Amino acid sequence: MATPALTTVEGATIQPMLSDRQYDRFVALTYQSAHGGQDRWQAWIDELARAFDLWSAHLVAFGHHSQQVEFFVLGGRISTEAHVDYMRFYRSANPQLPLVMAAEPGRWIRCHEHFDDAYVESSPFYRDYLIPHGGRYLASTKLIDDARSFVHFGTVRGVGQPPLDDEEIACLARICRHLWHAFMIHRGLVSRPSEIRLGVELLDRLAQPVALVGRERELRYANPACERLFAELGEPLAVDGPLPLFAPGEPALLGTVLAELLGPRSVAGVTGRARRVLRLAPADGQPLVAICSVLEPAAVMSAFGGDPLALLMFHRPGRARHIDPVVVAEAFGLTPAEARVAVLLANGLNAEQIAAQRNASLLTVRTQIRSILAKTGARRQPELVRMLVDMPELGEPARPAPG
Repeated sequence: MATPALTTVEGATIQPMLSDRQYDRFVALTYQSAHGGQDRWQAWIDELARAFDLWSAHLVAFGHHSQQVEFFVLGGRISTEAHVDYMRFYRSANPQLPLVMAAEPGRWIRCHEHFDDAYVESSPFYRDYLIPHGGRYLASTKLIDDARSFVHFGTVRGVGQPPLDDEEIACLARICRHLWHAFMIHRGLVSRPSEIRLGVELLDRLAQPVALVGRERELRYANPACERLFAELGEPLAVDGPLPLFAPGEPALLGTVLAELLGPRSVAGVTGRARRVLRLAPADGQPLVAICSVLEPAAVMSAFGGDPLALLMFHRPGRARHIDPVVVAEAFGLTPAEARVAVLLANGLNAEQIAAQRNASLLTVRTQIRSILAKTGARRQPELVRMLVDMPELGEPARPAPG
């Protein structure tokens, strides 16, 4: 197979942005990654993000046959929460991705050449996701698109930074010529693409206790925070076994919730996604809230496997040191952006202060506040604050075990 012509922007010439020594180091790291596994790839992309002062950089391979992510590595300053938000809610809203998919391999797409400030202000991807998290300018290229997979290499510069210029793109293109060869070597060494548990690796980093449950109430996964929570409760967790707290005393309630979430009409999306909030009564007497939502494979690039799963996020209000926007989003059906605005309101900030903190326009923040009030049913901001503080009162309590 011939190497694609990894061109840069039209008319640009390749200039040595990196010293010869730095460039040679990147080339060596690139080929070492092909033979060294995930840790080597991570070291490679972390060093590249530092060298080009990137908010984030990623290399992702999506299998045409498997219809799921088969390889992923991410580096830069992007937070875990931002990445989870992207995977669950905003990937389909990314306006850059269709342009990259339609372009020839090796052609670089820079978002500021396609989307003006007016578009950015009106785009949910930029307005509600990327800019509030700290990102701004995307530049990316299709590395490979063949019968086996679509491989995408992308970069993001942060708020307050300029987009990558012609010289920087030209330098990245030089590196990508070697990246193409290295990834082809990597694919050749992998006889069968292993199941990349991208979603699980992300959930491992979350501070919130999270579990994934299948249709038969079997536990598929629990992140470290969830394992610690259930250890405190004296309820051991066993993968593929029944989820504690529900199975001994209330099998019917969770079964009903799973039927609603994982049935044929379940839908995952930024708005209107199915969710249930349950109030539990563990043996220690402390309130415990289980916020249940659905993960549909098509919505998250099959990052959690090929079957729909229920995501259960546990919240102990009495022990929370702050209001967690991830929990708020799940509990009230808010978008991640709306949840973060709601938490800032609860922390005493006004609309002008929130707009400044989130790099958003005042009009955007006021629109989000109206949406938050409508979705939560709160009439005024003080009532919204009380609702956030009183989250243990949400939902229906689990019924006691039948005698």
